[in-house]
Amino acid sequence: TGTTGTLDPLGTNTANAISPTAVSGIHILQSNVSPSISFTSGTIYTQSAFFKQGTGAAGRYVQLSFQDTRFTQNGYANFDLQLGTLTAVSGTSADSNRAASIENYGNGWYRCRLTATCDSAGTGTGVQVLLITTSGDTRLPSFTGVTGDILYGWGAQLETGSIVTGK
Repeated sequence: TGTTGTLDPLGTNTANAISPTAVSGIHILQSNVSPSISFTSGTIYTQSAFFKQGTGAAGRYVQLSFQDTRFTQNGYANFDLQLGTLTAVSGTSADSNRAASIENYGNGWYRCRLTATCDSAGTGTGVQVLLITTSGDTRLPSFTGVTGDILYGWGAQLETGSIVTGK
């Protein structure tokens, strides 16, 4: 949901407050579910988004992952928004282009990035943001959500290549 209590990295009121549901399961946000994006095998893609620590365990950590039907190596990256650190970059098989980073944008905001190579052409979802509760969570973890946990997000994007553009 939109929030006026936390300014986005540009200093305007367009940040979103993201909270898990109070059920046990994977807590995921996906862009471009419909219409979907066309992916090309062998092409490098980079997803990025801005995040700010909110409240609770699910408001401290965040995971970026690519859709497993287009990126079968199942790469993911975990980020700790309290410490401003990248805590895990992993996957089930090698991807020589897999990389991740976190960059401090000030006022508690960090730009988190994950790069990987598509290995199965077709359509799919864009940016995948997962709420996680520990820095060492594996890909797509399941947990019982606490609706009072809040993660702030803004400016998610997916682009070809390994360079993040725009602000």
